Amino acid sequence: MRRTAWLVGTCLILALLLAQSAHARREAIAGASFVPGRIVVRFRDVTAPAQRAATLAEHGLMMERELAALGVTLLRVPSGRELAIAARLSRDPSVVYAEPDYELRLLAVPNDPYYAPRQRNLRQIGLEAAWDTTTGAAQVIVAVLDTGADLTHPDLAAKLVPGYDFAFDDSIPADDHGHGSHVAGIVGAASDNGIGVAGVAWGSRIMPVKVFDESGTGTDSSVAEGICWAADHDARIINISGGTTAAGLVVRDAVAYAVGKGCLVIAAAGNGYESGNVPHYPAAFPQVVAVGAVGHLDEHARYSNTGAYLDVVAPGGNPTGPSDPDNDHWIYSTFYRGSGRSYADAAGTSAAAPHVAGLAALLWSVNPALSAAEACCLIARTAVDLGAPGWDEVFGWGRIDAAAAVAAAARAVAQRIPLHAGWNWVTLTVAPCALTLPDALASIAGRYDLVLGEEGTYAPPPANPAYNTLARLTPGRAYLIRMSEPGELALWGAPLDASVPFALRTGWQWVGYLPACAQEVGAALASIAGAYDLVLGESGAYAPPADAARNTLSELVPGAGYMIRLTQDATLVYPPCGGE
Repeated sequence: MRRTAWLVGTCLILALLLAQSAHARREAIAGASFVPGRIVVRFRDVTAPAQRAATLAEHGLMMERELAALGVTLLRVPSGRELAIAARLSRDPSVVYAEPDYELRLLAVPNDPYYAPRQRNLRQIGLEAAWDTTTGAAQVIVAVLDTGADLTHPDLAAKLVPGYDFAFDDSIPADDHGHGSHVAGIVGAASDNGIGVAGVAWGSRIMPVKVFDESGTGTDSSVAEGICWAADHDARIINISGGTTAAGLVVRDAVAYAVGKGCLVIAAAGNGYESGNVPHYPAAFPQVVAVGAVGHLDEHARYSNTGAYLDVVAPGGNPTGPSDPDNDHWIYSTFYRGSGRSYADAAGTSAAAPHVAGLAALLWSVNPALSAAEACCLIARTAVDLGAPGWDEVFGWGRIDAAAAVAAAARAVAQRIPLHAGWNWVTLTVAPCALTLPDALASIAGRYDLVLGEEGTYAPPPANPAYNTLARLTPGRAYLIRMSEPGELALWGAPLDASVPFALRTGWQWVGYLPACAQEVGAALASIAGAYDLVLGESGAYAPPADAARNTLSELVPGAGYMIRLTQDATLVYPPCGGE
């Protein structure tokens, strides 16, 4: 049977976007279509309603409706004048930005009988081991912003919570296309129910939010409204499998709104690799987790966009063409039954993104205390590295590994270290879930101006980045952090095993004290007795067998950092608390 490849597209990581001025934007974005007779305007917050009305009257414009959560107004304008009027409004000092309402499009798109023969993709990411820990908690809701869902599908109906239809402005987000039902099934189709397919997080729930119509077309304004609505109705995760080359500011603002409410926004990176590899939005916005696609052998899917905005990859299928007969080259999932099929094959980054959305639901199911940034970081840090070592533009941080991510989330603990103004010596007793130094130190952002470690220094912007030779914080090592005001360093990560040996080289070594108890210096360092002659800590110094009067450091304290001067190479092993 001929198969239809729904080559799914880009969707609407974790750094706040700098405010972007409309004055610096291009007048038009090549290849991006928009709604005739409508523009999107955001006024400055300080602009009074009367002044806004006066501005509209001055330009002869009429309001269509408002997106209240974003402070955005949709205006009716003469067809064919959208770009000119938006450009004119952008120059008004009371306006933050004005732009056309760009269109987004779908780019194409466990005893369950189809699981074993048709869903290799779920085994590829280690879900069977992850399901031994959790199949998803019902209180974790994933919003699927798409063409809606087949509301009575036997593999979806029991999984759905109320959603909304922004394509036709009603409360019945019924699928009339098929794409949304396919994506929803990947996220969390009812599983172990003896029918159909399995989903990634089949214990969690799905919120269908229809933002694309029966042709697979949506607008910036409908997508922005859908994002805000999902964030306001308890969705923890938002998946969007559609996009455009236009970086619509209203969608950017909606993403920031959702992130501000604690949501994780996930989007497909796009299917345009073979046709120019142009970045797609909203996936290319920094606050969005951009997901690329790999085939069943972890190879780069031929259509999957690459670039600096890519975060991770997941199975998306990699068929040779629409009639490819190999089941392993496709992603099989639920489908809109009005098409005549209950299940269907598809391929694309739209199929890859919901794998990540479902995995995020599993992480929050085992550790509800995680923030969105921490969940995202765990997904990235546990991914299987593909391509060039570390992050790269083809695979991001790698192909997601559900078993490793769920295990890491279950073990993740918080390390909270109070810091006073001035110099603080600290150590990491967890392997932090932070891919960059600013992420690791986000809880004290704006309160420190210098970090010193054995491997380098870091001075946050606006300092000269050339001075920054410290790239990451290493578990077990010690750091000096200069605080301009008090704060608390908060890190999530896997707890370190205090019994793991530290290989120390001759000379100064910056190390941290890991056991849960404070111990007398000599006892704590017994394993390197005779191999060191000086220990410096924030609370004093210790120099055996020097004059005892000079030893002001009496014990090593958990969470504190120390400089130890080695006279020869040695291996440090901390004794357990209580001498056990």
